[in-house]
Amino acid sequence: MATVESSAFFLRDHRTGKEIIVFGDLEPDTVALEPRNRRVWEAVAPKVNAATLRAIFIECSFSDSIDDAYLYGHLCPRHLVAELSVLAAKVMALREPGPLLDKKRKRPPTGFGDGTGSPVSPRTKRGSNPSIEKEQKVEPRSGDIFVGDLVESFGDGTDSKDVEVPNIASWADADPLPLNGLSVYIIHIKEHLTDGPPPEEQILLELQVHAKEAHLGCEFFLPDPMEGIWV
Repeated sequence: MATVESSAFFLRDHRTGKEIIVFGDLEPDTVALEPRNRRVWEAVAPKVNAATLRAIFIECSFSDSIDDAYLYGHLCPRHLVAELSVLAAKVMALREPGPLLDKKRKRPPTGFGDGTGSPVSPRTKRGSNPSIEKEQKVEPRSGDIFVGDLVESFGDGTDSKDVEVPNIASWADADPLPLNGLSVYIIHIKEHLTDGPPPEEQILLELQVHAKEAHLGCEFFLPDPMEGIWV
């Protein structure tokens, strides 16, 4: 297992001073071998606080039906909102300095050589028939991080590198909310081969549910690749 480098590009309109950020593929810090997203959010937070960052273009490849062990360097809604919550905490710290982040982490079981299970396809839920799998609602499962209560339920995993976990309750009543006015565009979704609603519909629904629980204030969009985007 090795870390693969990715990138995040800030693009600025020199006439207005407004910016966007465009991410390549990335995985959540909470499962990464080498957590690095925090450094990007540290650069983003002052821009959000100053209202110069207008939009984030970022991937969200899978719905929440996927297990952490099979993300393969990608994001799903629960993890994307958890990452944005780290950004929100940094924005709030610029407004009102205080202990908005806790540093703690437990490594989740991988299912590879640790006796916790056998590999399955990213499209397949354990104990289910992939041909009739339906993705209809957001439900917590063992191994997930859900930003509504930020409880890490990684079983008996061993402690690993520190990862910042935001204290969402500290800004639940903020006015405006930390990411108010920020647009988040989902630019990479992997298609599935099963019947049912398109994966982007489920992903958007899950993002909206988690973001509401996290009191972020941002909006999520699924851009049409054949249309331009005005930000």
